[in-house]
Amino acid sequence: MLSCPERAAVREESLRSWAGTDWGAAMEVYVHHSAAPKVADRIAEGMLALLRRALAGPGESFLICEDDVLFDPRLRTRLEAWAPWRAGAVRMASLYNPGAFGAAEAGFPDAIVVDAEQALGSQARLFSRACAEHVAREFRPSAWIQDVAVARLAAQCGPLLYHVPSLVQHTGRESTWGGPFHEALDFHAAA
Repeated sequence: MLSCPERAAVREESLRSWAGTDWGAAMEVYVHHSAAPKVADRIAEGMLALLRRALAGPGESFLICEDDVLFDPRLRTRLEAWAPWRAGAVRMASLYNPGAFGAAEAGFPDAIVVDAEQALGSQARLFSRACAEHVAREFRPSAWIQDVAVARLAAQCGPLLYHVPSLVQHTGRESTWGGPFHEALDFHAAA
């Protein structure tokens, strides 16, 4: 989970939601400290640092989340049953869909492919190691807003898949970086 020092209260709410899932392990939190004057730049720096940190470990895939999300209680069960995941088709996938445009059938009943130019939101993304390596190598924090930049780079590795329905929801009512607030319209936490 990517966070920053001033978002402790929001982060704690998300960690409580995570603890209520069937994941079976604590969420690792990376609290990014930055002196960059723009919030968007601080978020982009943090995302790159978190990707590099994940890549320093042994994992073959990484779930990277923002600190203002609500998780489906059956997150692990639903993710492990996800057809693209079982088929090994995930390079980068979003578990959150705020109404992405340019969506197409993915060849799986529980996924859509989203055009990189229309990808939005970074509330919860699943990366393969190869895709994370590519993004970390090519990402320039000041190039674009980080969610768009990461999506464009990830699309160079394969289709951008979105889980249907969303397994996370964006909480709050304001954008962290000052853009328009968005939320998943298809999130319904399973009991």
